[in-house]
Amino acid sequence: MALLAERAGLSVPTVTKLLRRGEGSLESFLRVARLLDMLDAVQDATDPLNTDIGRLRADEDTPKRIR
Repeated sequence: MALLAERAGLSVPTVTKLLRRGEGSLESFLRVARLLDMLDAVQDATDPLNTDIGRLRADEDTPKRIR
């Protein structure tokens, strides 16, 4: 835990709170995710186009071409 905190530029209590209780800032979360080589998984999990509802909403928001 101490090594992860050091490499992320965070304190040990901050990393502990983030990993054990899921509490902390988005910046701290992303720093830890980057070190654990999980940024691609985070991006995939939060991409609205990866869900049926997200794709439907994207289609609704796309302006239709008017001729």
